[in-house]
Amino acid sequence: MMSKTPWVAAASLLVALSGCGNDGYYYDRSYEYKNAEMVAPLELPESARQGAVQDAMPVPKANSDYVRPQDGFDVPRPQPKMSEQAAQSFVQMRGERGQQWLLVNAAPNAVWPKLQRFVAATGYRVSELDASQGLIKTTNGTLSVKQGVRGGSSEVRCDQNGAANSDCLSRLSTYLTQNAGNAGEGVSLVGQNLSNDSSVILRNRQGQWQVVVQKDFASIWSELDYQLKREFDTDDARLVDQDRSQRRFTVDYLPSDASGSGWWIFGSDPEPKRYQLQIDTDNGQSIIHARRDDGSSIETSTARELLDRVASLLR
Repeated sequence: MMSKTPWVAAASLLVALSGCGNDGYYYDRSYEYKNAEMVAPLELPESARQGAVQDAMPVPKANSDYVRPQDGFDVPRPQPKMSEQAAQSFVQMRGERGQQWLLVNAAPNAVWPKLQRFVAATGYRVSELDASQGLIKTTNGTLSVKQGVRGGSSEVRCDQNGAANSDCLSRLSTYLTQNAGNAGEGVSLVGQNLSNDSSVILRNRQGQWQVVVQKDFASIWSELDYQLKREFDTDDARLVDQDRSQRRFTVDYLPSDASGSGWWIFGSDPEPKRYQLQIDTDNGQSIIHARRDDGSSIETSTARELLDRVASLLR
């Protein structure tokens, strides 16, 4: 009688392969993290090579006072990828309360050489140049570059007499767009300090989730306004209103666990709820909170999920 063992093995292999895609088999380690326990560090003999040993499941340092809930923890679902239509172009015009600047999807130390070449190509006369500050003062205005809200982006301005020089910005936008793929320009080592990681932190403070961004309110408002209009335009996430004077965005949002939260009624689909995204400032940084439309607090899991999605728009 033929053994069934080979058939069982083959069936098991097919099940395993069913989880494979074009990028290979995906190993989900979330279960291991959820059930990991703290143990004493392994003691090694003096003769052991320390460089050859490392943690199998390192725990990153957390900037939060988050405490694991007693009833367990659900691993959050990954955020949806942006559509091709929402892909960021290299240069985008930004504006906020009469101000205008360019958002360039490249780090400041990569944009700085392009600014210098732009000034040379247009024939602007330079009166002062400071690479450490990202400033070029010319007779046609002061060009400047600094770290943008999102990592790997830059805010580029051309101001004259306290206002944006529209002609300069238009020429600069055209020049940067045409030279977007010019890798030969490289990056500036002199202007290396202009680039830094845009710190966008999702943290929990005294049971309240919040997004902290190390940027001023004007930059955050402009960027979040732009991103929410592009990305919150679906049935489960939609921008409803924005009130700059109140520093508040209003959105309709459907949490991923809505069907199990008591909202679902037999025979009907769960409906999005209305929330506010409030932006406060403190010592040069912006702090984003989520609350109900009436201003009251919302469920911890919903606040975390919504703010995590907002944070992803600013990274």
